[in-house]
Amino acid sequence: MLIERFRVTAAGAVVFDQDLTEGVNVLEGENSSGKSTLFKLIYFGLGGALTARQWTKAALKCDRVYLQAKIGDSSITISRKVAETGLPPVLVFDGTITEGLSSSIENWQEYSYSRSAEKQSYSQLIFSALGMPEAFSEMGDFLTFNQFLRIHYADQDSPNASLLRFEDLFDKPTTRESVGNFVLGGTDQNLAELEKRLREAQNKYGESLASVSAGNILLGSDYNELSADGLDTEEKRVNAEIAQSDHRINILAQASLRPIESSDIDKSHVSTLSEDLVAAKSSLSDIVSARSELALEAQDSELFLATLYQRVQYLTQSLRVADYVGEVALSSCPACGSLVEPGSDHQHCYLCKADAPRERPTARYLSLLNATQSQIEQSGRIQKKRAQNLSQLDAFARNARSEIDRLARDLQRQKLTVSTEDQAKLATEQNHLGYLQAELDRIRRDKRVVERLEALRGDRDRLAGEIANAKEAIERVRNGAALRLGGALSAVSRETQAFLQADLDRQAEFHNNPHVEIDFRANSFSVNGQKSFSASSVSYLRNAIFLGILFAADKIASMRHLHILMLENLEDKGMEPERYHKLHNTIVDKAKNLTQPFQIIIATADLAPEVRDSVHFIGKRYTHDSKTLDMLLEDDGDTEI
Repeated sequence: MLIERFRVTAAGAVVFDQDLTEGVNVLEGENSSGKSTLFKLIYFGLGGALTARQWTKAALKCDRVYLQAKIGDSSITISRKVAETGLPPVLVFDGTITEGLSSSIENWQEYSYSRSAEKQSYSQLIFSALGMPEAFSEMGDFLTFNQFLRIHYADQDSPNASLLRFEDLFDKPTTRESVGNFVLGGTDQNLAELEKRLREAQNKYGESLASVSAGNILLGSDYNELSADGLDTEEKRVNAEIAQSDHRINILAQASLRPIESSDIDKSHVSTLSEDLVAAKSSLSDIVSARSELALEAQDSELFLATLYQRVQYLTQSLRVADYVGEVALSSCPACGSLVEPGSDHQHCYLCKADAPRERPTARYLSLLNATQSQIEQSGRIQKKRAQNLSQLDAFARNARSEIDRLARDLQRQKLTVSTEDQAKLATEQNHLGYLQAELDRIRRDKRVVERLEALRGDRDRLAGEIANAKEAIERVRNGAALRLGGALSAVSRETQAFLQADLDRQAEFHNNPHVEIDFRANSFSVNGQKSFSASSVSYLRNAIFLGILFAADKIASMRHLHILMLENLEDKGMEPERYHKLHNTIVDKAKNLTQPFQIIIATADLAPEVRDSVHFIGKRYTHDSKTLDMLLEDDGDTEI
């Protein structure tokens, strides 16, 4: 991004309107001529946020700022209404300031700073236009364009030892670290998508686990041993038996067509069915009785467990009270009220004279607490076994009832029908066929249930694999990001080192193989581990780091930087003219080696004479009588938005 033109209006009149160019731009003027005010307005025009205390009186007299910026090969115009508090929305026009001022308001698009599902925010728009991904902090917060701009503006208001431009609100360590990682290329645009996929897979995995668990609980233990393959085998077996039964029925049906004779009547079959039915009912009764008894035991155990849990609670509370209150000594007998004489015999209770226990009261509480916890664990294991036995008895009961129903149907048919032996066999075979068909229906129903359960389990296993793969991919991306981050930090240190070594001989540490370290999270910087320097040297070092980041971004493609740098405090903290003139020369000289388009904007009261022909001056040299914002300038006739 490069700023091409900046325009400010106040009370409908144009009070500043100047072009900027690629390269080094200089805003020169006497102290208190409005340089800082103009820098704040440029920062505000780019999308930065200013607190109420950071605005100057002159800036607050302005109505609106217009900033024409070049992104790639296209120009856009950003316009913001000056407001002392809050984050006023941004108007954006796809074109130059001149084109925007002559266009209708409908051709301007408004963007707010807050995100919504319906419309892009200003940050989303600019990051997208710059071809930069959105970044997140480790807390999941979005990085705003305003936060990103803090590494592009070395201002006078921020503390000299502060790495990033100072911000009153929302300046969390995680946010600053996100800014650093983003600028230095330590974040990967795929990481956010991978982390999003991981969160979605983890959520779905949790839902899948809950579905499988609910299915197992709902269907009971009977279905735990079933499998689709086993049911397929069972289905084939039953189909084969049905085919054989059909064959036997056809043969018996032909044989049963002959006339019935008295010798054909089969009374023994009725008797056998009756005996089988009585035996089946007796078996069911035993099962029901055993289940009821076991259920009562389980219920009693639940009550016992509840008592044990309550005992644990009371013992825990008693232990806390004993620790807090300590040993309680009674001065009078609780029975008769007589005074209790204190004794020196520590072997017996001073009140009842019984042998005094050797261990402390807290030890007795802990002993009871451990014993109770042991009872809870033992009872829990017994309850789990009872639950398994109850489930097994329920399965036995279902099978017994099915057998009773079958025998009852067979007996009823035999009682109502006088048949030959062949007819009795036919009826039995037909009943057996009905049983087989019911069994086939059960198998097919179980297959559907098992297939659904296996599908849920398959989803669970698939999601577990996705989670593992996503974690592995995230780890790879983070490792790559860490390597890029380390390389970028090294490059920033080297570039900053070059500026430090070009300084006058005012700070020995700057010339003794200086290793520069920056810590975005702590918002600090140091040279060879040292942070304490003279005020002017700290100011020089801070500007050198801002320059080092810009120059490193020129060489490292993975770094993210606007290639714009606003340096407002080169002469701050009593820096002598000879020293900041040397810095002016160093900036202009080293900038000749930059390979990408860049824009360095310097505010100075006195530019070094040697570079005056190598820079672009933003307007004239401003004075107390002719300040940057000309509040007396008449309207030039342009329509303001």
